[in-house]
Parts: sequence; structure tokens; C-alpha cells
Amino acid sequence: MINTKNQLTLAIEHHQNGNFEKAKSIYNNLLQNFPNDIDILYYYGILCLQVSELDKALELLNKVIELNPEDQLYKNVLILTGDIYMNKQDFHQAKNYYLFSIEIDNQDFVPYFNLGVVYHNIKEFCKAVEYYNLALKINPELAECYKKLISIYSQNAEIDKVIDCYLSLIKLQPDEASHYFNIAIEYSKKRDLDNSHRAYLNAVYLNPNFVEAYVNLGDLYFRTFNFNQALECLQKAYRINPDIVECLNNLTNVYLELRKPDKAIELCLEGLRKFPDNNFLSQNLARAQFLIGDIDNGWEYFKYRRISNENKNFKSYLLDYKGSLKDKKILVYHDSGFGDTIQFSRYLPLLGNTGAKVICKVQSQLVSLLQSNNNLKTEIISKSETIKDTDYDMSINLTTLAYLFKTDINQIPLKKRYIFPISEKVVQYKEKYFNNNDYKIGIVWKALTHPSKNISDISLFFPLAKSSKIKLYSLQKEGTEEFQDKMPSDIKLIDIGSSFRDFSDTAAAIENLDLIITADTAIAHLAGAMGKQTLVLLPYSPNWRWFLDRQDCPWYDSIKLLRQKEPGNWFSVFEEIYNILKEKAFCTNMKL
Repeated sequence: MINTKNQLTLAIEHHQNGNFEKAKSIYNNLLQNFPNDIDILYYYGILCLQVSELDKALELLNKVIELNPEDQLYKNVLILTGDIYMNKQDFHQAKNYYLFSIEIDNQDFVPYFNLGVVYHNIKEFCKAVEYYNLALKINPELAECYKKLISIYSQNAEIDKVIDCYLSLIKLQPDEASHYFNIAIEYSKKRDLDNSHRAYLNAVYLNPNFVEAYVNLGDLYFRTFNFNQALECLQKAYRINPDIVECLNNLTNVYLELRKPDKAIELCLEGLRKFPDNNFLSQNLARAQFLIGDIDNGWEYFKYRRISNENKNFKSYLLDYKGSLKDKKILVYHDSGFGDTIQFSRYLPLLGNTGAKVICKVQSQLVSLLQSNNNLKTEIISKSETIKDTDYDMSINLTTLAYLFKTDINQIPLKKRYIFPISEKVVQYKEKYFNNNDYKIGIVWKALTHPSKNISDISLFFPLAKSSKIKLYSLQKEGTEEFQDKMPSDIKLIDIGSSFRDFSDTAAAIENLDLIITADTAIAHLAGAMGKQTLVLLPYSPNWRWFLDRQDCPWYDSIKLLRQKEPGNWFSVFEEIYNILKEKAFCTNMKL
């Protein structure tokens, strides 16, 4: 005679230990003798659900319901039946069974959570959030519920709610490094870099081999200009796993900022052996080669800019064409900032000299100025202007023209002057601002898109304005009020930048000046392209185009490069400026 209790206990043991086939065999034998035993039907139904025999599970659990079990078991069977329908993707039926279970017991968090999953699956996210929160009200330690809420809040970019969920997870699981890593990413999205920093530190403390956390922490240090700390983090990541391309890219960026182009080149070459098609490693390699003066290899940078800047809306990329350009219509489009557009427009006449008809789309602020320069041999149009496929034969981004017409460092075209202002505007600006015999200096201290280039201590300009022979003019489009608020009462700065509507106004003002002193901004390129005497003030780690250490500028004959001797220190740079002006006898007592 079968001992039902012992056999059922044995089946449940096999079931719990994952020996499903043995458990299934015993359940089957028991059912043949006891077809209406609620416990056998119930546990066998659970097993069938676990092994995805959904129809069999449904049959067994429906029979349990027919046998009218007591409330607690009935509620559990309703939840399990809902789970079966959930697995069958029948969300309507699943929802009904979960709701039925709540009618029996509204203090069980499971059906609320499962209803959240149902609504989540059918993309009724508000209802999903409602039920997830009801589950948490009953069981605030339900970690999986916070994770589900995070997925919904993330889709809707509700960063604060995502952060709140991660904070709850951290309370529940304080030793889980991934929670700190994920919340750090969310803090970064809010630009809350202090909390992001702390969270990344917790992540790597809990998991010293958390390579992704080291990479992100290194990136955070890089973005906050803490390059030595960035180097330390990225080197740790590299030692843990030398095959993460993002780590290689970021590490080469740090070497470039630390003025270690040889290290950057070495790492780029190693990375390209592993990832030969990686665009960013190729770009960083070319940038490093430019910095050390290897301009022949540096031109490759512009070839690789194609990958990141090629506009797929335009047809037939020019670099893919090998035939004659005579009578071809070439569409050139700007692919970077104002400074790049000005700097690389020098190559437009070379393209025109091939016999091609050249059309160039540029930023609207540059249209008026460049249209007035017929020497560019190009039809200039605004980037917003629509152009049909039938209006051109091939296209290319503007900066890649430098690769197309690559020349050695002594043969860069149009180094003296290639941008000329509109004469009528020059006269207007002279009459309004410049009708005097003083030595007129235009200054720019702020690069709006690259704060690392800014002259942080604007008081360094004050001695220039103290000379009775010098008039100081601000070419800064924005930010002059901030400068004026910090100026002593005996210093005068004439604001003309706020009058600029576009770069044709800026060029007219520059034409009336004797000297430009500027941070690394578009004004540096415009003044250089106009042949105006210009001092460009460079941070310790310069952009690739300015090379390393040299004072002359291969791009513009009229530019002199003044460089920081150590990161963040502009004092020695301004000492050079004062000495230059003393040599011109405009002031004999300038000092810091």
C-alpha cells in the first residue's frame, strides 16, 4: 500500500532539489491513486509551471480550484494561475487572476507586484508604477520592485525618481557595488559630480576589479580637469582588462592632456592592433602626431573625421571618387565649430581650382562674411538652406578638405590672409568706436564651449587698460558685464562684442584694431585669417592644431602663440604680453 504522506514528502524533496523528473514521476504515480488530492495537484502544478509545461499546470491548478480549497491555498492557486497566463502572454487573463487573489487577501505583496509586471508588459506604465508602489507599501524590502520602477523611470528620463530607487536599493543591499555604479551614472546625468564621484568610489571600494567603474571614474576626473587622477583610474582599468576600447580611448585623451603625445601614440598603435577599425583611436593617433609636428601622418585625423562627421543625408562622398573634378558640382558642409569653419575655408579655393563648382553650407552667423569673399571661389549658403540631390554631384565635410589637399607644414595654403571684411561695415565701426589715435587692443577671454581654455583671472587684463596710450575693447559676444563688474573704477573696457549680429560685424571691428589678444576661440581664427596681429593664449595642454611649444603658428603668419608653462597658471603668459607691449613703448610700468 502506498504511503501517501511519505511519497509526497519525497516528491517535494526532489522538487526542491531540482530533480524534476524524479519528482514528476512520483507526482504522476500518486495522482493515479489519489486524483483529487489537493496537495498533490498543487505541488505538481507548481512543478509543471517551473518546467514550462503550461497547459498541464493549468489543468492541475484548475482542478484544485474545482475542489474548493481553503482561502490561503485558493489565493496561492489564483496567483499561480495568473503566472501561467503571464507566461502564455495572455496578460488580460493574468490580470484577472491576480485581482481575484487580492479580493481574498489584500495584504500579500505578490499579486500587486505581478500586476505591475502585467501593466509593464502591455506598456501601461502609469498603472505599472501604481501597482509596484502598492507592493512596496506592503513590503518595502522588495528589491526587484525597485529595479522594475527604475526601468520605467529611466525610459521617461525621471532621473530623480531613478536615484531615489537606487538609494532604496543601497539601503537594502549596501554591499552591492553595481548599485553605486548605476546611481553614479544617474548623478552624472544631473551634473551632480560630487555625488557621482562618491558613488564611483564606493563601487570600486566594494569591487576592486570593477573595471567599468574605474573607466567612468577616470572619465569624470577627465571632465573636471583632474588629469592625474584620471590617469590613475584608467591605468587601473587597463591593468584589469587591457581590451576595453573605451578605456584605451580615454587613456589616450588623458595622455594628450598631460602633454605626453608619445605615450598616446604608443597606446593608440597598441589599440589599433586590437581594434583596427576604431575611429576614435585613429583620430587620437593623428592628434598626437600633429602635436609632435608629424604633420604628414597628422593629416590622417581629417580622413577619420569622415566617419564621425559624414552627413548621410548627402550623396556620393568625394573621397570615394577618383576621377576628374572638372565641371563637377561639389557640396561642402561644415562639420564643426565656427573656428574650424574659418580655419578650413582656406581649402575651398584649392577645390575650386580643380575646375569644380563648389557650394559650401556654413553656420548662418558666417554666411554674410564668407559670401563677401569672392576669393574663396565658392557659393556660400546657410546650413539651413535646402539643397536637392540634383544640385550637386558629390559631397564632403569641410575639415576633411585638409586631408584631401594635405601639404607639409611649410606649405599650408593662405597663411597670410584670406578673409576680408565688408568695407562699409569697417567704416561704420571706425566712426562709432575707433576714431582715435590710441593703440587699440581687442580682447577675448572666454571660450563658451570649452571652459578649460578660458582666462580664469580676468584681472590680468587690467594693467593693459591703465596705459594712457592703449584703448581696450571687448570682442566677447557674451560675458563682458561680468568683466566690467570686477573692474576697478580707473579701468575702462569698451564693449563692442554685444553689438555683433554675425561674424561680418566682428571682422569689421577687428579690421579697426591694432592687436588682438584672445583665448583659443573662433576670434583667434578670424583674426589670423584676416592677417591681424594676434596673441593667442593657450592652456598647458593645447588643442592639436597649435602643436607643442612653438611660438609661431603654421596656420597663420600673423599669430603668435603664448603658452602656459604649467596647468592653470596664466601669470607667466601675461608677463610675456606685458613685455611685448613694453617693447612697443605703449607702457613702461606694466606688472602683475
